[in-house]
Amino acid sequence: MFDPTFGLVFWAKLVMQTAVWAFIMISAILAFRLTESAAWVGIVGAAVMLPQLGLALLSGRLSDQHGPVRQLVTGSLISGVASLALSLWFVFSDVGADVGAMALVVSSLIFGVGLALSSPAQQSIVPLLVSAEELRAAVGLNFVPMTLARTAGPALGALAVSTWGPVPATLVVGLITLLVIPCFRFIQRSLVQDFSAADDHRILNALKFVWTNKPVLVCLLGVAAIGAGSEAAVTLSPVVASSLGESSSGGGVLTAAFGLGGLIGVVIHRMAERRGTAGVQGCLAMIFLGAAVTVAPLGGTLAFAAGVLVLGGAGMVAGFTAFSIAVQLGSPPEMLGRVMALWTLAAAGFRPPAAVVLGLVADHFSTEAALIGAGVFMVAAGCGIWAALRHCRPMSGTPSA
Repeated sequence: MFDPTFGLVFWAKLVMQTAVWAFIMISAILAFRLTESAAWVGIVGAAVMLPQLGLALLSGRLSDQHGPVRQLVTGSLISGVASLALSLWFVFSDVGADVGAMALVVSSLIFGVGLALSSPAQQSIVPLLVSAEELRAAVGLNFVPMTLARTAGPALGALAVSTWGPVPATLVVGLITLLVIPCFRFIQRSLVQDFSAADDHRILNALKFVWTNKPVLVCLLGVAAIGAGSEAAVTLSPVVASSLGESSSGGGVLTAAFGLGGLIGVVIHRMAERRGTAGVQGCLAMIFLGAAVTVAPLGGTLAFAAGVLVLGGAGMVAGFTAFSIAVQLGSPPEMLGRVMALWTLAAAGFRPPAAVVLGLVADHFSTEAALIGAGVFMVAAGCGIWAALRHCRPMSGTPSA
């Protein structure tokens, strides 16, 4: 965490990810205030993640070809400008709720473009800064900024929008996102790998590699299932808070509790790293997450829901970490940017449809039905992936089931 190179990436990512989660929570709260519709909240949340589907693989290829720093700088710049533009929109516009909600969707899409360009590089840069012996520890630490950000970001975003209003809140998020750019530029001198030496930067070859290496493929499916199932704790948090008699800003408390549980998940995985295998660790974590999401709204209070989501967040990060270490250890270094682009697609690419579906179910049936559906999906997916991993022939360096 305090290494001159890896440590700088660690803290820069923590600041950047905190700003990302603050932006997501601010957008969700504003969408619910403008429309009082869970579906609109889901659409705005989906807009942030939707660009991953079209740009993540291209970003991964560029990261393999030119190095990850260029992608980190470009992505941070675009996301920061999007947040600043949204702040200006609220200063100079005076329109109806539907037009305001559409402005949130557009700014979220642009913010998501920056996120799509930088996300694969945030993952693939880690092995370039550490030795092979340090990789497991580094990949585990790599999830700490994400989990700290999921704790602090939503809470700070909810606090900022309720205290200052949308203009200062989005302005601060944009400025913070831009301030990390010099940190990533400084890291460029520490990357000694010659990215132009590799002749093959084709996306198709990365797809063939993943398809023919079933343990990596199944672990990516596990990441996808966790990403889709955990979306319930983000998209529905303002709605759950409202259904429990709290203001929509109470959703920041729930999402922060989920992120706080992620820190516990980092510790749990570190303690259990040598006990069991990636399949056992990841799938048990998925089942645990599914159970927590199902139970969260049943206690009738915000405190109960937050306490249960702490446990769910622990399951999410423990599962992410277990599967992700397997993917990184099982991937060749010259292809890591493209493989981690697929990881990004798996982690975030299924969140947009999940967010929309959750919002529609909550609007047309109930919040409880949406959460129970997400929980049942997680449990079923965990059991299915566990069974699939048991039938995979393990690769060298890749944990088996």
